[in-house]
Amino acid sequence: MNNLSRIYRLVRNFLFSSVNKEFLIFLFFLFLSGTFWLLMALNETYEYEYPVTPRLVGVPKNVVITGDIDDTIHVTIRDKGFTLVTYLTGRKFRPLSFKFTSYAKASGKGIIPHTDIVKQITAQLFGSSKLTKVTPDHMEFFFNYGRSKTVPIRMSGKVVTDNSYYLARTQFFPRQITIYANEHLLDSIKYVTTQPFYISHLGDTVVQEVGLKP
Repeated sequence: MNNLSRIYRLVRNFLFSSVNKEFLIFLFFLFLSGTFWLLMALNETYEYEYPVTPRLVGVPKNVVITGDIDDTIHVTIRDKGFTLVTYLTGRKFRPLSFKFTSYAKASGKGIIPHTDIVKQITAQLFGSSKLTKVTPDHMEFFFNYGRSKTVPIRMSGKVVTDNSYYLARTQFFPRQITIYANEHLLDSIKYVTTQPFYISHLGDTVVQEVGLKP
């Protein structure tokens, strides 16, 4: 207890000495001025970009989405700093949901227009906020009703053996892959190639993992 009392007295005397009193007063007014500056800054009007997640919902089980769909929509909003901070913290944007049957066409392509994207975003904004930019301004997706084809894999690249060696064979695991597309594209695709790769001075069996060319 004596040690604790001694430490307490030392800390108290240090903090409330004449020099440190002035320093504490300086810190207080520095904090106060910083707070006023922040309040004034947040009361100004700014623009800020937020990421929003789009979702394609209600996709039938027999439908295969054959192309990449944008996984993020970037929206730029103009408003007071206080409101923009609220979007970052307490009121984050909900994912945008687009019903598959509302946009899918018989051609195997669907387009979600700019107006429908804006409508869902605007519904989540405060009345004072203004939407100034949406990127991308529309979304596209491609699909088919389960039409597929199995094609072989071919190597794209070059293998050079060392002296006194030769390349006996090349094997792929798996040998074939299944692709999904519309009927016209399926007829035109005969095989799929690997990403280009090169091996030099080959003197033994090599197993290498390579990607497929999109």
